[in-house]
Amino acid sequence: MGDIELIKVFFNSVKELKKANIIRGDQILGDIAEYLAKEKYNIELNENLREKYFDGKIGDKKVQIKYNGSQKGKNIDIGDTSKYDILILVLYRESLHYPENCVEDFVFYMLEKSKLEKIKTTKLGKRTLTKEKLINYNYEKLD
Repeated sequence: MGDIELIKVFFNSVKELKKANIIRGDQILGDIAEYLAKEKYNIELNENLREKYFDGKIGDKKVQIKYNGSQKGKNIDIGDTSKYDILILVLYRESLHYPENCVEDFVFYMLEKSKLEKIKTTKLGKRTLTKEKLINYNYEKLD
């Protein structure tokens, strides 16, 4: 299959994923991560796709969902931890941060704000997760 045909397959797949409400906007990978997290943890996603600090709720707890599938970036910016209660990190197996010896396509880390606030901020005042930090936390499979 040539490049143009592959691109057409991709956009047709995006169209079908939108019809199934798996993709809700133009942030395709983030939308897929939100959908997977919603299904796994029964999250009520925000109707407002532009909500700045959190993506949904579990009960009365605000949830921020982050996706990482990058083979390059060493740090995952976890945003402003004062704006949410739980971070759910969704990793695809291609991610540099993916746990070693894991054979699943996706893994999930559910991290409470209290744990994240213990992470020291960078010189720019941001908190980030690295593979070395993630080793200290348990991950879950998709099921």
